[in-house]
Amino acid sequence: MKFPYPACEFEKILDNLFTNFLKINNTLLIKMLLVAEALFVALYSLVLFSIIKFTGLNVSTCVFITGFLKHFLGYFLGIHGLYCNKYNLKADSLKLHQLFVESVLEGLAFIFLFTFKYVKDLNLSILLLGFSLHILSELSGIHRYFLSYRCR
Repeated sequence: MKFPYPACEFEKILDNLFTNFLKINNTLLIKMLLVAEALFVALYSLVLFSIIKFTGLNVSTCVFITGFLKHFLGYFLGIHGLYCNKYNLKADSLKLHQLFVESVLEGLAFIFLFTFKYVKDLNLSILLLGFSLHILSELSGIHRYFLSYRCR
């Protein structure tokens, strides 16, 4: 049986197919990892909110504190470092006032997006809020900015 292409050409064709397959699947893998990260952030946000709501504070204050603590505790729990490690970078130390300002901004972002809640269930709203904020931060370039000054 004779192949229509010489062996080396056939290998090149297979190599091109495999390379293109990896490019497509690499993009899909990156999207799947982003969704997995966003799900983790959503669950992390829900756990924080579930603890905070027992303080008896109003819902808006609880949402702000959830966003604030999500960022603030993320630094001390090493979650920010994991994000740097994802790109084979090391996390730089952070000044406390810078962490405080970033955490306030995240709390305000939580409040802002919470005003657009479309779901009546509060827990589901917090899940969607954590998920969507992570995705929006990735798409808007906030995470790239974070990497540029937080990781080396």
